Amino acid sequence: MTLALKINGHVRQVQADLADTLLTVLRDQLQLTAAKRGCNQGVCGACTVMIDGRPQRACLSPGVLISAHWLLAQTPKPTTDEIRAGLSGNLCRCTGYRKIVDAVASAAGGKP
Repeated sequence: MTLALKINGHVRQVQADLADTLLTVLRDQLQLTAAKRGCNQGVCGACTVMIDGRPQRACLSPGVLISAHWLLAQTPKPTTDEIRAGLSGNLCRCTGYRKIVDAVASAAGGKP
């Protein structure tokens, strides 16, 4: 997908897959190497960048959020099965997915 990122006051267009992290896009596509790849698990802080004035880890891919955003843009009132299918490319080891599916349903105006 094509994304427009405002970086250091300049808008840059990038191509990114759902599996790409912000760190990968910054370093590999835009050649902005100030953020470093350390543990690649969001623990060490080497990848920290400022997003809207707040420090954020750039190595963690918000894939579920990006996928949910895309799904709701395409299908504003998805069924539970459509939500599950739309999020199926994301692996999360810390949840049972139920609360994620409920959150997307809630964001779409449905009942969790």
